[in-house]
Amino acid sequence: MLPVQFFVIALTGSLLFHGGEGTRLLRGHRGEKALGFAFSSPRSSTFLPRSREQFSPFSTSSWNICPTGTMRHPHPLSMALETAAAETPTLAEEAPQQGIQVDLEDLTQGSSLKALHRRWLHTPLPEHPGLRRGRCANGLEYLILPNKHPAGRFEAHMEVHAGSVDELDDQQGMAHMCEHISYMGSAKRSSILSKSVQTNAYTDFHHTVFFAKCPVLDPTSRGSPVYMLPRALEALLDVLEAPTQFNPSRLEHERKAVLSEASMVNTVDYREECQTLMGLHNENRLAIRFPLGELDQIRNWNLEDVKKFHSTHYRPENAFLYVVGDLDAVETERQIQQVFERLKKDPPASYYDNFQKMYLGTMKDESIFLPAIKHSYHSNADGQTVDDENLRESLPAAAEPKQEANVTIFQSDVVHSLSLSVMIKRPLEGVRTVEDVRRSVLRMLCLKGLHQRLNIFQRGNGLFRNVELTSLDSVREAAHVVTLDITTDEDPLVWKEAVSLAFEEVKKLGEYGLMENELPQLIDAFRTDMLRTNTDGRVDHHEWAKQLMDQLGRRSTILHPEQEKQITLMVLEDVTLEDVNGEAKNLCNWLTDLGKESAPQANGVVVCTPETIEVQMGIGGGDSKRTVQRLELSSPEVMQVIREAAQQKVDPVVTSAILPDQLLSVEEVSSLSKRHTPRWTTLDLPKEDAENIQPYLSENGTLFEDRSLGLRMRQLDNGVKINFRPTDEGAQAYVRILIPGGRMAEVEGDMKAGALALGAKTLMEGGAFGSHTREQIELFCNKHLLAVNIQCETDTVALDFAVPTIIDEQTGEASEDPRQYGNTEAVFQIIRSILAAGTERDDPLTIQFQEDAFRRAQASFATESSRLRRDLLQKGMIDLIGAMSGEDSRFVALDENIPKQVTLEEAKEAMASQLDTRNIEVSIFGQYSVPVVEAIAKFYLGTITPSSGPSPADLRTRDPEKFWNFPERHTLPEHTEVEGRTVRTRVRDSDERVIVQLSGLAPNRWGYLADGTHISERMGAGSTLEKVSSFIGSGVKNLFGGKGKEQEGKEKDGTTESASASLAERLKDPRVRRSHPAFARIAIEMARDLLGKRTFSVMREEQHLTYDASFDLNEPTEVAWGRPFFLTVYTNPQQADLCTQTAKKVLADILDGRRPAGASLETARRSFIQKTEADLMDGEFFIREVPGLQLSEMQMKNIAALRGWREVAEAITLDDIQEVIELFGIHPDEIWENVAVSGRLPGEETRGGGAGAAGSSSG
Repeated sequence: MLPVQFFVIALTGSLLFHGGEGTRLLRGHRGEKALGFAFSSPRSSTFLPRSREQFSPFSTSSWNICPTGTMRHPHPLSMALETAAAETPTLAEEAPQQGIQVDLEDLTQGSSLKALHRRWLHTPLPEHPGLRRGRCANGLEYLILPNKHPAGRFEAHMEVHAGSVDELDDQQGMAHMCEHISYMGSAKRSSILSKSVQTNAYTDFHHTVFFAKCPVLDPTSRGSPVYMLPRALEALLDVLEAPTQFNPSRLEHERKAVLSEASMVNTVDYREECQTLMGLHNENRLAIRFPLGELDQIRNWNLEDVKKFHSTHYRPENAFLYVVGDLDAVETERQIQQVFERLKKDPPASYYDNFQKMYLGTMKDESIFLPAIKHSYHSNADGQTVDDENLRESLPAAAEPKQEANVTIFQSDVVHSLSLSVMIKRPLEGVRTVEDVRRSVLRMLCLKGLHQRLNIFQRGNGLFRNVELTSLDSVREAAHVVTLDITTDEDPLVWKEAVSLAFEEVKKLGEYGLMENELPQLIDAFRTDMLRTNTDGRVDHHEWAKQLMDQLGRRSTILHPEQEKQITLMVLEDVTLEDVNGEAKNLCNWLTDLGKESAPQANGVVVCTPETIEVQMGIGGGDSKRTVQRLELSSPEVMQVIREAAQQKVDPVVTSAILPDQLLSVEEVSSLSKRHTPRWTTLDLPKEDAENIQPYLSENGTLFEDRSLGLRMRQLDNGVKINFRPTDEGAQAYVRILIPGGRMAEVEGDMKAGALALGAKTLMEGGAFGSHTREQIELFCNKHLLAVNIQCETDTVALDFAVPTIIDEQTGEASEDPRQYGNTEAVFQIIRSILAAGTERDDPLTIQFQEDAFRRAQASFATESSRLRRDLLQKGMIDLIGAMSGEDSRFVALDENIPKQVTLEEAKEAMASQLDTRNIEVSIFGQYSVPVVEAIAKFYLGTITPSSGPSPADLRTRDPEKFWNFPERHTLPEHTEVEGRTVRTRVRDSDERVIVQLSGLAPNRWGYLADGTHISERMGAGSTLEKVSSFIGSGVKNLFGGKGKEQEGKEKDGTTESASASLAERLKDPRVRRSHPAFARIAIEMARDLLGKRTFSVMREEQHLTYDASFDLNEPTEVAWGRPFFLTVYTNPQQADLCTQTAKKVLADILDGRRPAGASLETARRSFIQKTEADLMDGEFFIREVPGLQLSEMQMKNIAALRGWREVAEAITLDDIQEVIELFGIHPDEIWENVAVSGRLPGEETRGGGAGAAGSSSG
């Protein structure tokens, strides 16, 4: 029961229009705190979840009669102009009327409708009416987009059109170095960091981007408001002017940071990305100009070298400014002109002519937004077209035209499975007309159909973990790239069979297309997803800025989201099976015809694989043993396998699993009530004070309703607890089910280690129940966009479900018609089939634990274990946790051998033991009718047979000796040494990397320490549990940051401003404050923020020892006592000891002389409040904080913890933070240390295949 992959979760061109560049693994590696090199995934899609608001109604089938006597098809822009005009009236007034005009007499001609259709397809798309473009006198261009999400904030991004491809041979890495020096060295940037501002920058092939995320008003100002826009613009101007940054001290500082960053980013994922780009673009500079550069060159540049690059490229006419946010467009434009007009730069140095020559005839010559390269799109037809003479430096001579793609084989023991990518590049497509939208829609339907076939019907073959065909524009590569990616399952030796099966399915799609019964369900899913997509401006500022950059690079029209939505829906009505299958042929012909002389040939084939594998020797039993052998691959062999796969004969898909109309029949639904009669029962809320909650109870004590929170709580008489938290936007319902226990339960009773984790994973991999197979259930989920995820965490089993809901077109609110909730009912049928496995195990309507699903679960754990233990950072953390817990299986990632020791029956019993109805809490969020969904939930959850006997909670141990008791270790993981509190991790790799890690035991999310005590007790507040419920009537003043429906609810409930004021007064008493149920959660988060900033500041900015250093807490456990912290520093072998000692001193100083300052606390406080307010607006706050309200295991989570968060956050003092930090396990005798090293293992010889090496290649 895999999670459904939605068609279009985002608009703004990111997914629908194959848009562009996202970040898969590498761009976000350092968060938002440090400048640096950002090497993004070559091509990926961005997903933007949105809420929903109804716009003006628009009929895609209506026609307008125009005064001219012509007929006009209404342009999709027209319906959105009224809304947009409210934001930018001048632009809306200036927007020209657009549409297709057809003379009425033309319609009498037989071909006129076809002509009209063709003319409609060629209609130019309308630009977003809110955009404001301009240019300063010095050549700087800008784009302004007012945007309300999040309110009160804005972002300014400056794109300098100079990236690594613009470097000469002796400048490799200089664009990245200039990024560091010009922004990190900016005094104006530093001056705004204490004002809830985040700044960062990144360098790519084609550009360098600097940005600032700011509040509209300075939060530190007193008196009259101070606007932050001018100060943010001044910081970006400082990058271009660079009046003080280029000095010897800053150069050496950033040189060290860049070299440290090189070690940090040199992960296996980075190396695989390098191989992909080198294999695809071996004829141009993308293959030899990675933004990181050449380290030997970086070590030897002098100040003049770097200044010369900056003065050449950092010029106003070579930059583009984007401002997105809660701002007035006219005033923003005035500020931009005022700040940047004074920037005057002398004409470029004479050697700038070299670059002008270099750009001639390249993609950059066509558009300044693209890299300076040329492409060979089809290797058999066009040959190897190398850039002009100035680009030939470091490139091989032009190759003769080839009949086959270049094959790159990258082998490293850090790679955990075999992956093969076959790629072809085509010109950028962009989206400028309705026909472009139509092409994109057709292609999306093809790709979704193929994905469905592969991941539903072929998932059980044991050959591959993933097969995906993608078709995406990539601005950074100046090409549209189509890729077939194949990743094998646990055994790399099955790669030939995996390739054959993948090509078989692609050939079926390309040669025969989709079946008639496939297309309607794909279109229905697409339409449903588009209809529920909100277009009310919930795309955040940062995503909008990236999309604006991407669309300009692709030369696409920038659409208002509602325009895009309506055009897409209109196009969807025009789709036929013939159209889709025609696009399938165009999409797949290079693969289906691979090897034929007339067909376009792939540009590159990249294989990434382990260097050695374990193989089973002997027949089995006592004579069987495993041995390590080298995996031998050659380019000719790879191409031969691909050719044979492409040339195999395939038959059309004849049959498919029958898509059920409903999951349960009327008779089956009726039979459920015979198991147990559903009834609400009197609420039992032991964490709440009975007297305080009385005003919120109704219906004879069976309903708790707090209108200020929008929260309802109920309990069924079989023990299942339900929380309802509806919203007025989203067009979706989200269900989260929490079951306390998780991996912690695996050491209780006779449960084997890994059994519960395997049981949960088996449910995810399976899904059959009732009369339907797994395939039918997944097809149903795909069609109706039902998403499912089941995860076994450290201390809980979490089940998550999402389902679209129907919105009334007249009111814009959730429909009250029960007939519109068929999808919601289907989700609860699935939920019931899972939860009933505890008491109705052999019932035909209960989910089945299937053997093939269990085998896939075992293989999944083995693959994930192998991946984690080959990753230096993850392996270091695993070894530290193992050392701290004595290899306690509850806390250590499963070893790949553990799942093999568990049987299907043991996994089933483990999961069933936790599905005790008294142990289950269900929380329902989103836009839905409360009466309807309450009735559905009551029936399907209330008919589950009640559990009996001792509950899991009664059996669960609370003995502190069972938690983090540091027992003596009997076995050590491979390549790991432990002595006292010192760990040494080794990972086999061709490249040497070093990570220093310090760890200790911090409190869990709610303040419980490893010994079972609570931080409030340790801080002198006395027993906490007595006081947890005493705050329920307090702290409601600013939960939502303003009045409105929520404030009205407060008045109805009788809660007033005085209650909040009373709470604020009470919280001045340290004992009261520290015993508040929200105190621990908030204080721990603020303390983590302060520790992270201090660590980074000392390790990088003061001592210049690293590019990045961080302080993080392990996953936020809600029940398990204690959790590890990790202080992480990326370094090199020569400085490992120094980094270790300096990191320890950072923590020691916090305990002694260098306590956090008041300004640091205020920054952390503002950051916490700002994030919480944003989470409240998005609904994330409730999704995170409501689950667990009725679970006794989460003792500190109650209503007061929801209500009083702001008052507590504002009341926390420096003394509070200092005492919390002292409970983080950072005292010298509590700290564990690890120096994790990748490279040759002791006794091994040096092997090739480093970061810049291809391993082996041929073409």
